[in-house]
Amino acid sequence: PTPPYPPPPPPQGPPPYQQPPASQGPPQYQPPAPPQGPPQYQQPPAPQYPQPGQYQAAPSKPAFDPKSIDILDWCILGAGVLLLIFSFFAYYTASFHYMGYGASYSTGGWHFDAGTWPGWLGFFVAFLSAVVVALALFVPAVKLPWPPYLTAMCGFAVGFLLYIIGFFTTTSGMGHGFSYWISMILALAGVVLAAMRHQAQGGKLPGNITLPTIGGPKPPSGPPMGGPPMGGPPPQYPPQQYPPQQYPPQQYPPQQ
Repeated sequence: PTPPYPPPPPPQGPPPYQQPPASQGPPQYQPPAPPQGPPQYQQPPAPQYPQPGQYQAAPSKPAFDPKSIDILDWCILGAGVLLLIFSFFAYYTASFHYMGYGASYSTGGWHFDAGTWPGWLGFFVAFLSAVVVALALFVPAVKLPWPPYLTAMCGFAVGFLLYIIGFFTTTSGMGHGFSYWISMILALAGVVLAAMRHQAQGGKLPGNITLPTIGGPKPPSGPPMGGPPMGGPPPQYPPQQYPPQQYPPQQYPPQQ
């Protein structure tokens, strides 16, 4: 049988909009707990300094000043350098003549035969005397058992006597060149210069001899060379004074 009416047509559009259910309100925001105060800062301990008089700082090494060296010291060092230079020149001369022909030659002081050893030994002892003065001036840490200028004076004197002996030990036919004579004069000058410096440092010369003073003594900047004078007390140095250490107050940024 035929139905009484046809079925309804399908809907011709989007489905009707349905209002979403109402929300229950914004979420409950929980703020973070406030800090309990600034962080606990531990003040570093203050450095401990010794009390004045308990510690003496080592003196700083001053820069080398050529003007601080006495002119007589420079003369002694110059004598040692000249002794070394002239030892390579004509210390000895020799000449030969045969059948109308002649020949001559010269040699330095570095020979030990034909009776020439006193000249070489005299040079060596005198040169070492200048080295003693150089050590006392530029390497004061080296301590000598005797005063340096007295040691140098005796060394130059021994060198001068060896040069004198050398005139009687060479073989016949040999002579002494200009370097031998100059070296002997330099050794004698070293005796006088070292004696003057020893006297200027407060030392006494044999026989209470008094020599003129040239250049004058320098104001001491530390212990005298060779230790304190004989019979005198050791030098006294005042203790170092240190001001109290000041620290600025610590600054902290404000907490947010």
